[in-house]
Amino acid sequence: MTTVKEQDAMLKEIVKKILTIGLLGSSLGAMVVPAVVVVPAAVAGAVRWEYQGTASTGEKVSLNLDSIEIVQRSLGMEGHPGYFFTYQIGRDRVKAMTPCNGQFQVADNNGRYGDLMEPQSKATQKMIDRVCGYYRRSYQVFSPPSNVRLEPNGKVICTVRRQTTITTYGTYGEWFYTDACGKLGLIHSSQIR
Repeated sequence: MTTVKEQDAMLKEIVKKILTIGLLGSSLGAMVVPAVVVVPAAVAGAVRWEYQGTASTGEKVSLNLDSIEIVQRSLGMEGHPGYFFTYQIGRDRVKAMTPCNGQFQVADNNGRYGDLMEPQSKATQKMIDRVCGYYRRSYQVFSPPSNVRLEPNGKVICTVRRQTTITTYGTYGEWFYTDACGKLGLIHSSQIR
């Protein structure tokens, strides 16, 4: 089994080869046409990075799709959940969090998050939108009543009493995060389709 460091080196080598033969994108005047990079099975487990555009500083911004995870303290709170994620701007990798209100905050080297900031470029706004919509799906509650809970098999926040469409924001084992009650909770996968 290869280490993460070895996988990262293999992926960098593949991307370098793709760039060398000009398959990663082509420039048409001022417009850049991106291409999709297919990662071979040999790099199984490699991190999936998605290009978001150019920051106001002129640096490229990429989002680590595998890093997106819900902020657990969102459970029981009103509104949409927040998400932790990692992105790269230029050569720097940054840990960040967004409460999905159009703002985000970044962590310092000690893991402490600073003040909320407004995106300064279309690339950063695109990244925030991508993070907040990454796990968002609609499902039908098909056999009510169905409980929405604070934690798996935990305290009931509310009960969905009729067939209805709900929005989910990711999974936790066999449970889906939802705001069907006006607060973020969990509904079991057996209750939706």
